[in-house]
Amino acid sequence: MSAGGTQSLLTGFRPIALLTLLCALLYLTGIAAIPPTDRDESRFMQASKQMLESGDWVHIHFQDEPRNKKPVGIYWLQAAAVKIMGQDLNVWWPYRLPSAIAAWLAVLAVYRCGRRLFDPMAGLIAGTALATSFIVVVEAHIAKTDAALLAATTLSMTMLAELFVKRDERALITALLF
Repeated sequence: MSAGGTQSLLTGFRPIALLTLLCALLYLTGIAAIPPTDRDESRFMQASKQMLESGDWVHIHFQDEPRNKKPVGIYWLQAAAVKIMGQDLNVWWPYRLPSAIAAWLAVLAVYRCGRRLFDPMAGLIAGTALATSFIVVVEAHIAKTDAALLAATTLSMTMLAELFVKRDERALITALLF
C-alpha cells in the first residue's frame, strides 16, 4: 500500500470502523453457538438470571447462596443485556454481550491511547494486537467479569494518557472521567 493509501486509512473514522469490524468478526462469531464452557460463566449467568427473576438488583445470589465475590455491575450489565435482547432467561448468548462489548471498548481505548501518545499507525497496530489476542477473543465469548475489567482498566489508562498529553491545559473533564 502506498504512503498516501496508508494515510487515508488512518484518517477520520476509518481506523475505528476497521477495528469495530474486526472485533465484530472475532467476538460475535459463535457467541450464540458455543454452550457455556466455564463453570464460573454458568454461575454468573445463573446469578444474573436469578436477579431478573427476583427483581432484586442489589442482593446477588447463586441458587440460595449470596454471591458477593464480584462487583455487582457485571450482573447488572448481563441482566440488562438479556432484557434488551428480549430473550428467554434460559438463552445463554445475551449474557455474553457485555463481555463482547467490553472487549471492543478496550480495543478502541488502546487505539485511542496509542494514537494520542504516539501516532495513528501505532494506535491502529496496538488496537489490532489487542483485538486479535487469543485471551481477549476467548474472554469476549464468556459471560464473566474479565472483559469488563479489561475495558475499565484500559479506559482508565487512556484517560491518564489524555491527562499526560494535556498536562499544560485544564483537563478537568478528563480527570473526572478517570
